[in-house]
Amino acid sequence: MSRWRHWSAGLISRVDWMVSMVENHEALADSAIRDLQRHAARAKVQMGRVRADGRNLRERLEQERGAATVWSERATRLGREDEDRAIACLRRAKLATRRQGELEQRLAEHERIEAQLGGDLRRVEERLTALRSQRNLMRTRQSRADALAAVGDCSNDQDLDDIFDRWDARITERELVAGCGDLAQGAEDDSLDFELSRQEADASLREELAELLAQEADSEAPNA
Repeated sequence: MSRWRHWSAGLISRVDWMVSMVENHEALADSAIRDLQRHAARAKVQMGRVRADGRNLRERLEQERGAATVWSERATRLGREDEDRAIACLRRAKLATRRQGELEQRLAEHERIEAQLGGDLRRVEERLTALRSQRNLMRTRQSRADALAAVGDCSNDQDLDDIFDRWDARITERELVAGCGDLAQGAEDDSLDFELSRQEADASLREELAELLAQEADSEAPNA
């Protein structure tokens, strides 16, 4: 019974995971891209080995070409002095030439396969780049859609609208109270300013009147 429960729980968990993966498109895209990245990485490693084999074939080909030339020159040099040794040198020259031909064929086939693998690898990398770009674009669109959906939900929320209405009413009330206080203070300031200005004007007039009286007194003094 316990085994059945454990197995059934595991199965349900697996089914839930599969359903969530089907619904989570971003997770599916990430998984596909990771798989492609792994394949691309393996292909790069194999491509490196293929190129190394190509370099090895080219080096061996150059060695056989050099050997064929050297043994031919030796055969020519020894031909008049030691015929047996000259024939042995010529035999080795022909062997090197035969190996050279075999290596040339192998190298030609290897270069053909290397070029084909290189083209396949480039296409895989281009596909990987395109998938990454498309995934990033879809992420951006998803974020935008989620943001717009959130805005739409807020605009239809009556409770939230009521909260903002009450908030606005409270602020408006405080603004009105503050405005009345400012008007009263302004009226008081205007009254004080008017009173002080009138007193200053009266004082100036008194000074001017005193000067006029003094001038009149001075003008009447000689006549007296």
